[in-house]
Amino acid sequence: MTLLNKFKIWLDFLGFPNKHECLVRKVDIDNIYSDMIVAQSWLLPNDRPDDEITQKIYMTTLPRWNWFLSSMHEGDELWYYRFPNEMWQKLRGSHGYLILRDDNYYRYFEIAKN
Repeated sequence: MTLLNKFKIWLDFLGFPNKHECLVRKVDIDNIYSDMIVAQSWLLPNDRPDDEITQKIYMTTLPRWNWFLSSMHEGDELWYYRFPNEMWQKLRGSHGYLILRDDNYYRYFEIAKN
């Protein structure tokens, strides 16, 4: 089973009436690392998000992240996703990035889950 199929099954299992409800914002690939700082804004008050350079250095050491970004083709859309708060409260939360190709989920990269 591919990761994409796992993601689709996961969304179905969690019962999202509209699968696009977890898509928060479209992201420009050139600004992905500054977007990650925004994505970390929901951290607890005592936590501090990394700066953009630290974020980029860390993320580019991850082979799966590099594979994820290199799989984008012209016309693909990169989106930041975050499951609704009630899913986090039920310990079923997730957030990260996904690629939409022809308005279908193509690949995703999970930053964190609980």
